[in-house]
Amino acid sequence: MKINWQEIGTDDFKATVGDYFLRAEQMDTDSWWWCVYFKDETIGASIFSESAENKEDAFKAAEKCYKEHKSQIEP
Repeated sequence: MKINWQEIGTDDFKATVGDYFLRAEQMDTDSWWWCVYFKDETIGASIFSESAENKEDAFKAAEKCYKEHKSQIEP
Protein backbone atom coordinates (compact mmCIF):
# COMPACT_ATOMS: atom_id res chain seq x y z
CA MET A 1 0.00 0.00 0.00
CA LYS A 2 1.43 3.34 -1.06
CA ILE A 3 0.97 6.16 1.41
CA ASN A 4 0.14 9.48 -0.23
CA TRP A 5 1.94 12.33 1.48
CA GLN A 6 0.54 15.84 1.00
CA GLU A 7 2.51 19.04 1.32
CA ILE A 8 0.92 21.40 3.85
CA GLY A 9 3.80 23.88 3.90
CA THR A 10 7.15 24.27 2.21
CA ASP A 11 8.75 21.90 4.72
CA ASP A 12 5.72 20.24 6.32
CA PHE A 13 3.93 17.09 5.12
CA LYS A 14 1.03 14.92 6.25
CA ALA A 15 -0.61 11.63 5.33
CA THR A 16 -3.86 10.10 6.52
CA VAL A 17 -4.56 6.37 6.45
CA GLY A 18 -7.80 5.37 8.18
CA ASP A 19 -7.42 6.24 11.89
CA TYR A 20 -3.73 7.10 11.41
CA PHE A 21 -2.24 10.54 10.87
CA LEU A 22 1.44 10.82 9.88
CA ARG A 23 3.50 14.02 9.87
CA ALA A 24 6.99 14.99 8.78
CA GLU A 25 8.52 18.43 9.08
CA GLN A 26 11.93 19.89 8.41
CA MET A 27 13.39 21.36 11.59
CA ASP A 28 16.88 22.37 10.38
CA THR A 29 18.86 21.94 7.16
CA ASP A 30 19.62 18.24 7.78
CA SER A 31 17.05 17.46 10.44
CA TRP A 32 13.53 16.17 9.86
CA TRP A 33 11.04 15.41 12.63
CA TRP A 34 8.31 12.80 12.17
CA CYS A 35 5.34 11.65 14.23
CA VAL A 36 2.51 9.11 13.94
CA TYR A 37 -0.87 9.41 15.64
CA PHE A 38 -3.55 6.74 16.03
CA LYS A 39 -7.00 7.98 17.00
CA ASP A 40 -5.47 11.26 18.22
CA GLU A 41 -2.84 9.54 20.40
CA THR A 42 0.86 9.71 19.59
CA ILE A 43 2.19 6.20 18.95
CA GLY A 44 5.65 7.15 17.71
CA ALA A 45 7.84 10.15 17.01
CA SER A 46 11.45 11.07 16.43
CA ILE A 47 13.43 12.83 19.07
CA PHE A 48 15.91 15.49 18.08
CA SER A 49 18.93 13.23 18.41
CA GLU A 50 17.24 10.61 16.19
CA SER A 51 15.73 12.91 13.59
CA ALA A 52 15.93 11.92 9.94
CA GLU A 53 18.43 13.65 7.68
CA ASN A 54 16.03 14.15 4.77
CA LYS A 55 12.36 14.07 3.83
CA GLU A 56 12.46 10.55 2.37
CA ASP A 57 13.99 9.11 5.56
CA ALA A 58 11.37 10.88 7.68
CA PHE A 59 8.60 9.45 5.49
CA LYS A 60 10.11 5.95 5.75
CA ALA A 61 10.43 6.15 9.54
CA ALA A 62 6.85 7.34 9.97
CA GLU A 63 5.54 4.69 7.57
CA LYS A 64 7.48 1.97 9.39
CA CYS A 65 6.00 3.07 12.72
CA TYR A 66 2.49 3.06 11.19
CA LYS A 67 2.92 -0.41 9.65
CA GLU A 68 4.35 -1.92 12.84
CA HIS A 69 1.52 -0.53 14.96
CA LYS A 70 -1.13 -1.60 12.47
CA SER A 71 0.26 -5.16 12.36
CA GLN A 72 0.04 -5.38 16.16
CA ILE A 73 -3.63 -4.38 16.39
CA GLU A 74 -4.97 -6.34 13.43
CA PRO A 75 -5.78 -10.02 13.86
